Amino acid sequence: MDFRQLFKLRLVVAALGESQRLDWWNSGVLTGTGEFLFQQGFPRSSPFAQTRAGFRVAQQACDEALGIQPSPVGAITCHLFRLTPQLEDAFENERNRWLDSLQEWEACFQGAWALSVEQWPQALLELAELDPEALDWARSQTPQTAKALRLDAPFEINQGHIERLAETSRQTLLVLTAAPSEGLGRNAIAELLAVEAASLTAVLKQLKESGQLEQLGAARGARYRLSESGLAAVESQDGVGD
Repeated sequence: MDFRQLFKLRLVVAALGESQRLDWWNSGVLTGTGEFLFQQGFPRSSPFAQTRAGFRVAQQACDEALGIQPSPVGAITCHLFRLTPQLEDAFENERNRWLDSLQEWEACFQGAWALSVEQWPQALLELAELDPEALDWARSQTPQTAKALRLDAPFEINQGHIERLAETSRQTLLVLTAAPSEGLGRNAIAELLAVEAASLTAVLKQLKESGQLEQLGAARGARYRLSESGLAAVESQDGVGD
């Protein structure tokens, strides 16, 4: 999934839906005034904090309109501002990477704050970079088909994701068997596994919460090493520790 385009699409729709524009939801966060207010509390990451708040308002409004009551079990109803938990986690991981490249997003944010009703739906093509064919398809939908997507078998749909997560967890544990006593940082682990560092965020969190990893340090200085239970898990794998 192209998370950059997803972010831009959410940004444009959330901004256009605010009270002073199309009035789909009661919010005025994604504006120049909102930018000023969020800069006071979040000087380093204000645009992303601002959009997080705007997306949350849009999500709640869509949930209410569709009668969605989020539940950890059963069917999942998805819309633009609510995807499956796995996709939302991956989106959040990717978004966190953009915090170090605010300049790259500046034009996009300023374009969103300045949106007017007259720019709908052209902003979807220009700012959200939506394919014109996708816009034509959306226009052809009825209110019944366009509202949301219901996933009655989320386990089957996400099985590939689950299997990849399990394999990455196994490989991470194996790599850390040769780590020095001070452990390895996320980037070093990612380099050894030949994967994107951001893809390890959920893996490292899960392994730490399960007690298989110990974390030394915090934030970007965090390093990881095997705990006793982590070492035991590695040794229990086929062909290891015999």
